[in-house]
Amino acid sequence: MSGIRRFFILVIAIGIVAGAALSVRADDREVFFDHVGEAVARRTDVGNDGLINPASNLPDLIGVVIGGWKSKSAATNPFNGSWDDPENTGLFRVDIVFDGLLNPPGPIGLNEPTFDPYRYGPSPVYGFLEFDLDENLHTGGDIDNVWNRFLGNVSRFGGRVDSELGQRAATSVADLDGDLLTKPLVERSGEEWHLSLCGCDPLAVVNTFGDSTPNSFDAGDQWVVSARFIHRSHAFVEYSFAFGGSRPGEYDPEVYLMFAHDPARDETTVSLVYALTQNGAGKLAGASPEPIDLNAGNQTSIHEMVSEIRFAAVNSFDPGKGTSFDLLRNWRDEDHESLIDFLDPTSWEVNAIFGTSYSVEEPTAHYVWTDVGFEFVKGDIDGDGSVNGTDRDAISAYVAQNDGSGSDADGMVNGQFTVPSFGFDFSLFDLDYDGRVNAGDLRMLGAGRHGDIDADQQVDVQDLLLLRTLVGLRLNDVGFNPEGDLNRNGIIDRSDLRALRKILRLAHLDAGG
Repeated sequence: MSGIRRFFILVIAIGIVAGAALSVRADDREVFFDHVGEAVARRTDVGNDGLINPASNLPDLIGVVIGGWKSKSAATNPFNGSWDDPENTGLFRVDIVFDGLLNPPGPIGLNEPTFDPYRYGPSPVYGFLEFDLDENLHTGGDIDNVWNRFLGNVSRFGGRVDSELGQRAATSVADLDGDLLTKPLVERSGEEWHLSLCGCDPLAVVNTFGDSTPNSFDAGDQWVVSARFIHRSHAFVEYSFAFGGSRPGEYDPEVYLMFAHDPARDETTVSLVYALTQNGAGKLAGASPEPIDLNAGNQTSIHEMVSEIRFAAVNSFDPGKGTSFDLLRNWRDEDHESLIDFLDPTSWEVNAIFGTSYSVEEPTAHYVWTDVGFEFVKGDIDGDGSVNGTDRDAISAYVAQNDGSGSDADGMVNGQFTVPSFGFDFSLFDLDYDGRVNAGDLRMLGAGRHGDIDADQQVDVQDLLLLRTLVGLRLNDVGFNPEGDLNRNGIIDRSDLRALRKILRLAHLDAGG
């Protein structure tokens, strides 16, 4: 077992014992980990019913390792090497580790018409790993593609990230308004660049290391692939002086990724080795280092990337508050003068969202999200880092305020809020992701009570009065509240009324009445 894997396994073990530990730092690397076995399908299509390959392994993130990297053969096999203190090397490495066998992502009809997600196997992985280089939420982010990014989707998993960033997550699709001045400030993630597995374009398979089945990535395989996997924040494009990328202003160099499956542990690791400095860029090119020139088409590095960010911030016209320049402006200040401060990968903040694709191309959606990281707390509605009575009360209050409102898709006062255009839309309060906010979500927090039709955490006469108005509704009817179907036979009828009256009588007797 490699030293990399031993270190990662040790960190996970420490985290499980400690409980609260979410990342561990060594001198040469930072390790972020996620709980295994939590992958769930979070569709994003209108109707929440798009087809997913039933044979696919859903991407389940184990963790991410990032740190300085010393390569023994940088120009020919940069992945051959060892972790090193970032101050001693011009390179860094990122390992993204997933449970099970996953495949490189096939194209899904974004920048060109081909839709072929299973080109390399039945379990493609898509998603984004975001990096905040200066640990500053006021610098960096995204606008146009926030729909497909971490802050735009993390609430689909029914919780928040335990940090200031968590307060900026969209709680429903209404928060994805493209307005940088309205809370929750979902566009202001602080991200300067991201590693993108978007399936935007076909990737090139560079080396399959003698794979006997080179058309599919299988158990035990190790592939090197290339594409524009590195994307700087797209919010900077209109102010950028960068060239040589996919379009003017984009800093998205073509780089190599390694996909490697370990059959003994049944894990897939996606690895990037990239240059921190131009010296590192020269090593990867097997040539003398080129000076910083803002050209994403020759030797590139994080140093060149942040130099261009600083250059654009200082030399661009400021169009004022509320524009995308808000995400760039603070790179003008004195705290961003020393660019060397942002070249330590062990100090970068990292956010992750990964998933798979649909089997059939959807007109309104591209991805089925399955896992997020890091510091995510399931059931934490208020973002205080714990799950408690305030979160349960928040769900009850949400139902009370929105049941039967103009935004309630079922249009009835029936003890629940039905999410409009569910799948495309979502709600932070919908913990079980069934398109309804009701007492079933309270049950996810240990507070569900049989007979609590109105989700106020009590079973009382108000529930009986509400249930009477729902009699006759069947499973697929608009307005059907499954909490009113006490005997779970698919219809709310008089037998449910009798069951609720019995619950109320027993409660009355228990109270000494």
